[in-house]
Amino acid sequence: MINALAKITSTPVNPHHSNIGLSMSNEKSEFFSEFSAVGNTFDGMAPVLHGKNTLNFKGLNCVIQLGENVTFENVRIEMLGGSATLIVGDNAKLNGLIQIAPHSKIEIGENTVFNRLSHLSAWEGASIRIGKNCLCSNVEIRTSDMHSIVDLISGDRINPAKSTVIEDHVWLGESVTIYKGVTVGSGSVVGGHSVVTSPVPRYTAVSGIPAKVIKNRVSWQRELIPFAPLPATPLSQKLASKEDMAKTIKDGDAALLIFDIDMFMKGTGTNFEDLEGYAQFYYARSQYLCGNFPTAKELLQIVISRNPQHKTAIELIAKIPTYL
Repeated sequence: MINALAKITSTPVNPHHSNIGLSMSNEKSEFFSEFSAVGNTFDGMAPVLHGKNTLNFKGLNCVIQLGENVTFENVRIEMLGGSATLIVGDNAKLNGLIQIAPHSKIEIGENTVFNRLSHLSAWEGASIRIGKNCLCSNVEIRTSDMHSIVDLISGDRINPAKSTVIEDHVWLGESVTIYKGVTVGSGSVVGGHSVVTSPVPRYTAVSGIPAKVIKNRVSWQRELIPFAPLPATPLSQKLASKEDMAKTIKDGDAALLIFDIDMFMKGTGTNFEDLEGYAQFYYARSQYLCGNFPTAKELLQIVISRNPQHKTAIELIAKIPTYL
């Protein structure tokens, strides 16, 4: 058993570094030579290397299997004990940190691309399986909470590790997090910055924290289909309801109501006379409550002209000093 952590890197290292350093300027296959020399197994084709790539490992019976034309770009592989397995299919591109604990496994299908630094973490004997033709950007996928949650009555741990599956042709957007035990179905799309805590059906778009279904029966493709651009979504041009305005005044937020109605009139190009009757009254009443008596008097007169029997408006205007 190897107890010390061995390190292999694809860029020149400090000769005084305590770990093993290996320049990759000659043979790319040498990236795995030390790994294989101590009793672990490398099978397949040497990867195409870009940037700084490192392989840290300890223990025996670890396996790395690579298909043809696999690309490593700033990849850091950490095999943290014996019997860890990494399998990567043809034409895949890896980018970021790959951590595999003892007896754990990460499998990445052919043509799957990680186009920005990502973090895959398989722990406690669980596995991460990512299918073919997937696209990932700065994502995090895990199988463990990394700490124990304990039931204080029984003393038992209640948060076991769970394997995680990303099926074929899944698009994980920018900064998506996939938690343990989740399966993301084939053809699905996960919106940027989403946190996925429950299974995603096949051919479904989800988004949010936690991720929720936003559309069914959809998929995606890498190529942009020509499509005319759409304008930005306009701001809402809707007044609050009569009940909501009454509550706003009751809560002592008359100034907020004035602001909201002012913004509505500005946004729609309307004026006070164009407002619904209830909005006119509550706006006038808010002016009164805020001590804007001249304005309140003028507005209340308009309210009364539309509804001469408006008892509350009549009472309010009667309270305004006559000299204003």
